[in-house]
Amino acid sequence: MWGSTRNKRTTFRATPGLCSGLRRDCDGSHEHLSWTPTATPSGVVFPTSGEAEYTKELAAAYAAFSLRALQLRGLRTERSHVGPGVLRPRDLRSFTRKRVPPLLAEYWLVAPRDCVPPEWPQRPLPKHVLFPKTGDEVITVSSVAEVRALEATNAVKPSTLVALKALAATGAEPMVGVLRRPQQTVLATRCLSHPLELNLPLPDILVKAVVNVLRVGPRGIAFHRATVLQKLLVRAEALKDRERELHCGLHPGLRKVLAGKNTILWEQLLRESHFPDLGLVDEVRGGFELVGPANCSGAFPMAYKPPQQSVEKLMQQAVWRRKNTISKCKPTGDTAADDELWSQTLGEVEQGWIDGPYWAESEVSERLGSAEWMCTRRFPIVQGPKVRIIDDCLQSGLNLAYAAYNKLRLMDADAFISLVLLLIRCSHQPGSMIQLDSGEQLVVKRHPEWGDGLDLLGKTLDLSAAYKQLGCRPDTKFNRVLDFMVGLLSTCLGWNVALQPKKNQPFSQTFTLLGIELSLKTADQGILKVRNKPDRVLELRAELDRLLSQGYMKRSEASSLHGRLNFAQGQLHGCPIKPALKFLSQVAANGWDDALADDFKLVIGYIAACFATDSPRVIHALDSRYAIKLFTDGAWDNRIAGAGAVLQYALDQGPKVAEVVVPECLIEHWGRHGGTQLISQLELFPVLVSLVSWGPQLAGRRILAFIDNNGVRDSLIKGSSPLPDHFVMLSMIAWVARRYHFTLWFTRVASESNPADKPSRSQAREAAEELGGSLELPLTLDDVLVKGLLSKRSFMDMCQGSMPFGDGENVGERLWQ
Repeated sequence: MWGSTRNKRTTFRATPGLCSGLRRDCDGSHEHLSWTPTATPSGVVFPTSGEAEYTKELAAAYAAFSLRALQLRGLRTERSHVGPGVLRPRDLRSFTRKRVPPLLAEYWLVAPRDCVPPEWPQRPLPKHVLFPKTGDEVITVSSVAEVRALEATNAVKPSTLVALKALAATGAEPMVGVLRRPQQTVLATRCLSHPLELNLPLPDILVKAVVNVLRVGPRGIAFHRATVLQKLLVRAEALKDRERELHCGLHPGLRKVLAGKNTILWEQLLRESHFPDLGLVDEVRGGFELVGPANCSGAFPMAYKPPQQSVEKLMQQAVWRRKNTISKCKPTGDTAADDELWSQTLGEVEQGWIDGPYWAESEVSERLGSAEWMCTRRFPIVQGPKVRIIDDCLQSGLNLAYAAYNKLRLMDADAFISLVLLLIRCSHQPGSMIQLDSGEQLVVKRHPEWGDGLDLLGKTLDLSAAYKQLGCRPDTKFNRVLDFMVGLLSTCLGWNVALQPKKNQPFSQTFTLLGIELSLKTADQGILKVRNKPDRVLELRAELDRLLSQGYMKRSEASSLHGRLNFAQGQLHGCPIKPALKFLSQVAANGWDDALADDFKLVIGYIAACFATDSPRVIHALDSRYAIKLFTDGAWDNRIAGAGAVLQYALDQGPKVAEVVVPECLIEHWGRHGGTQLISQLELFPVLVSLVSWGPQLAGRRILAFIDNNGVRDSLIKGSSPLPDHFVMLSMIAWVARRYHFTLWFTRVASESNPADKPSRSQAREAAEELGGSLELPLTLDDVLVKGLLSKRSFMDMCQGSMPFGDGENVGERLWQ
């Protein structure tokens, strides 16, 4: 009953009760394969070897029951299902390890099978699928009539209702998930907000700080900050003798690294702020391990990454790994970079961060009292005018013997932008309510001293050589420190701050953060502008000029440029560089071929044009316009192609319903290699046609696009696909989004619940009547775009400008103004 093809029993040696839910005998409803060995050209094959493996069904069930047992013993897991706050969830990332879950739950109801009306659309749920999940509403029912009464209210909500049997329940009743009908889907999604309207990554403590700053006013904040800092300085002075005594007991190497650090005061502040990783300071004082198991931190989500080999095995390899590393320590060919590497290394020696220099292996062995030691190669990377030092712990093998138990969730550029958006919204909406993740509600009040406008200034503050201000540790460890220090960079704690003019810029309306430039000049109008750092763009253009003059590119150059462009395109609307990245990926994987010379020139010029014509990304904090809902679907039944679309444009209007015309030439083109299953192309095609056809009406708007094919949805999210036919459509979608400045979000809808299903089957009129919407003329794709889809060169034609709008015009911004 757990997926095996032969009659057998499987037993586990486990904690009593852990596997009780797996105890099931075969019901005899299917045939079993024979255990008789079979003769093959390579010899006799015994089926026992294959049957020793766990089936997928058994492994999934075992994992589910194990998780349940651990949860009953107090294990805390992240929320894994859309909860009742789905209409405006502020921190969607906390639901699951995925960045954001589906906005629309798959089922509106989960209930015992015998309590659900048989005519309702439903799916049986495997026994190992656990409900309720965190955030689900739970009720008890005892009859089909009670369940029927739930439909009118709950089927039009985006979340899930779990109904359990009230009487004679055993907990083993077969459960089903009830799907929404298309009409119910339209109603359930009507009030959903676009995730980018929300302040996704902000923790409660930061939201409280923003609200408090607005409430107490500038003088109140200045007085509070001065008072707190004065108290900290007094406390640091009072703890000076205890801190000195503590440092005397540290290892000599750690004593150098931690010189000037006020660890006792730091520990007290961590406790007072209820920081979830109180063992952090002890690790700082004792030094972080570079190999072996890491300590689990409460400051980040759980995620186990096992080591690839043991510490003992690594040390057995120490001598030959050391010899291999030393053999690779050679000049890079860039004398200036090598000189800077040596200069910075000697500077770290003076700081006490490293020991040396040593000129022979024997010196190090004598210093350590052992010949079993490892070393790590250090090399320079030139980043514009700066030379960054890299310690290659991967090549030396250190990373292979390290086990991590946390997944980092950092305060990235998204978090900072969300902070600015929160400030703008709170400033313009005094009297509004903000609900924290804890459930607490805050009233937004704006102190009169702030005046009527909003003159925001910003800057960033860096720790100087942050990772090296701690003892030996793996790269991931410092972020636990940074998570706390982001709110408290004070010299009274002894942390060195980068004070060089380039790093310590004054407060300004325009400043840089993590490779991007933020403009607050129009913050008073509710507008934030984001673009790539100008000097980074200049560096990219200089590199493009160099490559164009060179006439070819090496694998390493293609890989490096791909990485830099992949980040930089995040600030360009519609990710238009995806077609060029495809070419770079091919060169990085397969190497250079002279036959690529013409395409190479085209790609380099295309990338330069993208940066030259693109305007900053504009984020409207006060855009209260309705988040548009777009449903699309494709059909491929008995070799008959179809596609359809449904557009919910306004809250108080019915949806627009339309068939999407699929040209016969495209069907022939997609099936040119003999393929008989074209459903993925037909699922993607109506997305492109809908955005092109309705683009002028939707310019500058936020759009939720619902897709019922998971593979197509994932391709739309990534903006890329290994299949050429899919990739050229994705490239066109990127250009459409760039032209009209759409803010697109792709999410899932169940196939049975998709309002666009009937329009894709030539039943648009019937769908319009059922949905209470208007029947639109069939949507067709421009001949120029159809020609582009028929191209055998796919993305190369995209680069050459087969799109009719490559001038970088910003229609969405013009309409907004």
